[in-house]
Amino acid sequence: MPDLRARLDSAVPDLLAEHRVPGAAVGVALDGRICATGYGVTHVVHPIGVDENTLFQVGSISRTLLGAVIGRLMEQGVLELDPVARSSARTRASTGASPCATRSPHLASTPRT
Repeated sequence: MPDLRARLDSAVPDLLAEHRVPGAAVGVALDGRICATGYGVTHVVHPIGVDENTLFQVGSISRTLLGAVIGRLMEQGVLELDPVARSSARTRASTGASPCATRSPHLASTPRT
C-alpha cells in the first residue's frame, strides 16, 4: 500500500486546508490490507498531533452515516423496517412533516432532553 499512502499524503493535507479542518485520521481497507494514518492536529487551541489511533468526538454526521448504512442493509434485504416505522416514513414524506415528528424503537434516533 505504499502507493495508496503516497496518494493520501499528497491529497489529504490540501483537503484539510481547503475545508479549514485542523486534522483527520484516515483509514482505507483495500484487498484485505489496511492503510491508516493521521494528519494535522486535534484542535487549533489545544493542538495534539493526529495519528491512526486518535479518537475524535462523533458529531451529527454519525446520523447521516447510520442512515446510509441502514439504507444499504435494506437494499440487501438484511434489514426491514417494522410496519409502524415504514408507515411513519411514508406519512412524513407525503405531508412534509419534520423527521422528528414520529419515532419508532427500531429507528436510530437521538433522544431529546
